[in-house]
Amino acid sequence: SSPDYGRVEGSLAAVMEDGALTDVAADLTAAGIRVELSGDVGPTSAPDLDVDVVLHPTEMAALQRFAEIPLTGAVDAELHVGGTLDALRADGRVGLPVGAVALDLTADTKASPITYAGTVDLEGVDLAAFVTAAELPGSLTGRITVDAEGFAPAELRGRVDVEMGASALLGYEVHTLALGADVAPELKVEVDRLAVDAPLGRADLTGRCDVGAGTFAARGSVVNVDVAAIGQRFSVPELGGAA
Repeated sequence: SSPDYGRVEGSLAAVMEDGALTDVAADLTAAGIRVELSGDVGPTSAPDLDVDVVLHPTEMAALQRFAEIPLTGAVDAELHVGGTLDALRADGRVGLPVGAVALDLTADTKASPITYAGTVDLEGVDLAAFVTAAELPGSLTGRITVDAEGFAPAELRGRVDVEMGASALLGYEVHTLALGADVAPELKVEVDRLAVDAPLGRADLTGRCDVGAGTFAARGSVVNVDVAAIGQRFSVPELGGAA
C-alpha cells in the first residue's frame, strides 16, 4: 500500500505558462519530513527539471515507511535534480548521523529496467549509526562508481568499482581497498580486482561470488599477512606465523 503522509502543511508558489512551471518555491512538511523545493519544471507533458531540493534534518524513523530495515538517527540533504526523465541527473550531499555521502548520478527513469550511472563518495560513514540491524560499526571513506541497470536481484546487471581510503568496519582496518566487479542477474559477481592493503597484510585477488548460493572462489596473492593476528580476530588461536 502507498505510504500515508497524513496532513501536509506549508506553502507553494509557482508560475504556470505554456504547460511549464517556473519560479517554483515550496516549503512542505508532512509526517515529520520537511522539504523545500525551488526551480523550474519544464512542460508537464515532458518534464525537464531544474530543481533544488533541501531536506531539513529529519529523524530516520519518519523515513521508515520507505525502508525494509530499521533506521535510527537523523538525516539531511541538499540536492540538485535536473534534466528530462530519460536523462535525469542528481547531485549533492546527504548528511548522515555519522558521516556524509556526496553523489553525482544520472538515470534513465523511462528505461525498463531503469539504468543509472555515476559516483557516490563516502565521507566517514558509520553504517551502524543509522542502520540499527546492521551491527557494522566502522568508518568508511572512499568512492563507489557504478554503471548498471535494475535494482531487483533478477534484473540487476552492471559494473561497480570501489576505491576506499583509510577505513574500518567491524574493527578491521584497511589503509586502501580497490574493488572492480561485474554484476550479473541473480547477484552473480565476477571480481576482476580486489586489492587490499591493511595492517594485517596485503592481498591482490580475483574471483567469483554467487551471493544467492553463498559461495566465493578466489585466486591471487597475499603478502606479509599476520596469520596470528587473523587467528585472534576470528578466535582461532591455533593459527600463527605469517604468510
